[in-house]
Amino acid sequence: WTLNAMSRHHSGIERHPLLSDSVGLPGEDDEELRNWDEEESGVIDASGRLKRKIVRTGKLFGRLNERISLSNRIRYYIPLLTWLPNYQWKRHLPFDFVAGLTIFVFLVPQCLAFSSLVGVEPMIGLQTGFYPLLIYGIFGSSRHLSVGPIALLSILTASLLDSIVGPLDDVMGEARDRRIALRGSWCALIALMIGLNNFVLGLARFGFLVQMFSRPLLSGFVNAVAAHIILEQLGKIFGLRTKEHGFAILKEMYNMMGASKGSFPTMYIGMSCLLFLITIRIIRNFQFKRLAWLKLFPDILFCVLGALIVCHFTDLKNQTTILGKRKMGMMAPGISTDGITMSMIADVYPQTISVAVIAMVESIVAANIYASKDNYRISSNRELVAMGLCNIGGSIMKIIPCAGGFGRSAASYASGSQSQMSGFFSAILICLTINFLLPYFQNLPTASLGAVIINAALGIFEFEEFVFLWTIRAWKDVGFFLLSFILTIVLGAETGILIVIAISLLLIVKHSTSPYISILHRDRKREGEFEEVAVIRDIGLFEEKHDYYCEFMSDAGALIMKIDEPIYFANVGQIKEFLQKLESTATVKVEAVILDASNIPFIDASAIHTIHEIAEDWHRRKISFALVRPKPKVIRILSKAHILPLLAGKGIFVSTAEAVEELGLDRNRDSEVSV
Repeated sequence: WTLNAMSRHHSGIERHPLLSDSVGLPGEDDEELRNWDEEESGVIDASGRLKRKIVRTGKLFGRLNERISLSNRIRYYIPLLTWLPNYQWKRHLPFDFVAGLTIFVFLVPQCLAFSSLVGVEPMIGLQTGFYPLLIYGIFGSSRHLSVGPIALLSILTASLLDSIVGPLDDVMGEARDRRIALRGSWCALIALMIGLNNFVLGLARFGFLVQMFSRPLLSGFVNAVAAHIILEQLGKIFGLRTKEHGFAILKEMYNMMGASKGSFPTMYIGMSCLLFLITIRIIRNFQFKRLAWLKLFPDILFCVLGALIVCHFTDLKNQTTILGKRKMGMMAPGISTDGITMSMIADVYPQTISVAVIAMVESIVAANIYASKDNYRISSNRELVAMGLCNIGGSIMKIIPCAGGFGRSAASYASGSQSQMSGFFSAILICLTINFLLPYFQNLPTASLGAVIINAALGIFEFEEFVFLWTIRAWKDVGFFLLSFILTIVLGAETGILIVIAISLLLIVKHSTSPYISILHRDRKREGEFEEVAVIRDIGLFEEKHDYYCEFMSDAGALIMKIDEPIYFANVGQIKEFLQKLESTATVKVEAVILDASNIPFIDASAIHTIHEIAEDWHRRKISFALVRPKPKVIRILSKAHILPLLAGKGIFVSTAEAVEELGLDRNRDSEVSV
């Protein structure tokens, strides 16, 4: 164990997360650790024997463990205590201010737009751009991640609210105001539940879950959600009031426009804003090298300000739907539970798990992308804790469920953000907007917000993923992409993400239950050595592919194989099936089975029962069974299960060659057994 731990330390792999370079332990003497590295790097001499210095490793690891004290754990989960004392004010402050201003001009229109998408008060959207930024600046470790409302999370929240409270399209007047207020209360509760999910997963160190989802499945889901967002906002762009959803909107829009029921002033504003945003997006994508400044061009801000100015100085504000007068100042803290019971919350909670998964994946992936570009490390578990606290703390002040967004994070990186200080600057500017500038947005047409949402949806399209899968002819993954896309379009976003999770889990289970079995063959060139001639991952190959041929031992009737993974309840059935098929299809009667168990770390109780049945069957039919170099842990459980007496000869051998010789399998090397 000591040698393995030290080798991991020197190779830079699997260091304790609390000792990572991105944390910066207080009182840690880098020179001392450097000296120790040089001193202890030669603990094994050329002959493989341990040197006397290994005795000192116990003191070393004890000293490192002592450093993981309560104060260090606090610094680990509150990175502000690490980066703020070392902040270079003169050098980094100008860059962080510019980055904070850049995020601000992107964030304010998005906050207003996504609050409209979710169907809550605009103030709740603006507060989503304030409180989470403050909290993430304290607990987050990414220098570039911009936390706030995002399109994908907003549409999932809106769909969830529609199923709980009901949509806003079928009510008017005071009933509509009451439903908006109730949606705001539920929105805060959903943010709280999402935050608790992420917080607990982070503390339990479940950050690895981000990597478990199939990319084609997730990409198909994201594209379907983007299409759904665009369809839902088309009515707002054309000034149509429709109760339809999905592709049914297109048919109703065609009928209503044919009957001239649309609002042409609204359509002019919405289409003008959308064309402007799409034009900038196209120029930015295809002329980036020649016009690099477009990366920081605040197209959303110019779009919203242009629509606001036009409506303010013309009569269009009386011919289209506008934001209206709103009170300045922060909303009172607290979550209103009027009309909400515990049984309702219990029914909704399972549905928030899928939304929490999206928040987790998008935030951690975005943080890791820009961390790798700037050469620093992000801990998925610590990011989960930070994102959970952003939603928990923000829910008390009333927010939309939030996460880290790709678009704003890209702008933060491009504008030269040096630390989380840029988020503090953005939060200050949004606070000023909430308290002093909100009345100036009263003439803002909602059609322009619809254009902003559609533009954001275009940004999350991943059509290039489908092109890539098609190019490399990954037909199975193409099928997964289309399956996820179609089912999400037909059944909705909430069902779509559940399908992605379910299929990803099934794929993981399928691959984990397929044992990795190597068939060994005597090496004719090297005496006493055995080479790998086949690797079995799919048991069905023996029946489905007749051209599959395997020479597994030149010693008559001997099957020599190696298993390089644990044997447990999930894969032992396939191992048994493999042995049965192998024996039934062999051209020569199998007389012995030799298993190289050197890489089997453990065998669980379910597998032991099956192995005992197999060993008893072979013992009864006079088939010799032997093990080569099993680990002590495996030997103990085999002994307790009374399997060792069923083994042939000594039962356990130090090498495959010794087992072959001991079992008398060298008598006929010219004959071969084939499958």
